[in-house]
Amino acid sequence: MAVRQGTRFICTRIRWTLPHLRAASLLLFGLAVSLLVLSAPLAPVSGTQAGQPATPPAASPVRCDIPLQTEIDDTDGATPIASPEASPVAAAATPAAEWDATAGDLDRLARTLAVCLTEGEYETAARLVTPAYRGLLLATGEELDRETFVAVAEGLTDTPLTIRSVSDVQTERDDRATAEVVSVVANQLVRARWTFELVGPETARPRNADGEREANRRWVVADAEVLEVEPPAGAQEVEVTLVEYEINLDPAEVEAEAVVFNVENNGELDHEIVVLRLEGDATADSLIYQPGPALPEGLTFAGQLNIAAGEEATMTLVDLEPGDYAVVDLSPDASGVLNLSRGMGATLSVDDPER
Repeated sequence: MAVRQGTRFICTRIRWTLPHLRAASLLLFGLAVSLLVLSAPLAPVSGTQAGQPATPPAASPVRCDIPLQTEIDDTDGATPIASPEASPVAAAATPAAEWDATAGDLDRLARTLAVCLTEGEYETAARLVTPAYRGLLLATGEELDRETFVAVAEGLTDTPLTIRSVSDVQTERDDRATAEVVSVVANQLVRARWTFELVGPETARPRNADGEREANRRWVVADAEVLEVEPPAGAQEVEVTLVEYEINLDPAEVEAEAVVFNVENNGELDHEIVVLRLEGDATADSLIYQPGPALPEGLTFAGQLNIAAGEEATMTLVDLEPGDYAVVDLSPDASGVLNLSRGMGATLSVDDPER
């Protein structure tokens, strides 16, 4: 998903007990999931091909498995069916039926990957992506074999991932395509352009990246590039100002299910904001006293954003339930002291807009 939001959050939580390789978050699967560094400059929107609308959500519930490529049947009135003997997609002058099948395959793969990651089925998820993408998901910067990916992913805090849309599918050649994917990771809205590669019989990659021969032709996720998010209608903006060592929110109370955080780092150090839903008597201070990768009871991860010194960035959270949310900086200084322990935290109250 090039989505590296959450990396420093989980890194901070696990640095107490786990090696550096586990310094990652499932939030990265947004993409892509993937996913995808929101603190980096945002990429412009890719051009949309005429006559190629967004693909609809899958008609039937998606489950965690290995989806195969859809066969193109040239018979008039025929309906595409799943088959391991499908032909690769033509790069030029792609027929409408063939494009529809490709778009449907990529849509199904994205939603399947989301289900696998959400349900913690990391063995299957590892087979749906390339080793390079596994490293992207876990923010290691290196290719990861399947065994290492599964071992690291199983030690992280589960984070739900939902695919909202897969659109603007573009075939670059017979074994490579891209699509714009909009997803929600925890509560964070993520938009990215995913790159897909075709593997299997009669393709340029008869063996997958793990060196195993593929019996069936199928797509895998290979890369992702973050795009700017378009906030939903009715989203309320909150101005967030960071300094050493304070987080100021304006306003600190909203009445909306979607919130856009406009963050400005006026400090001399790099900072982050981590948004956590507070339930019951839970407080963000428990993060200081309870080390380890798991969140303390009563805290639920909602979103995260890194902001370099002197820079500005935005983050959009959606589907927020009424209640209080801690907005904190969990990055440590050179001595390992969390900025939160220095007082770098604030509380955002989300009221019911229909109340």
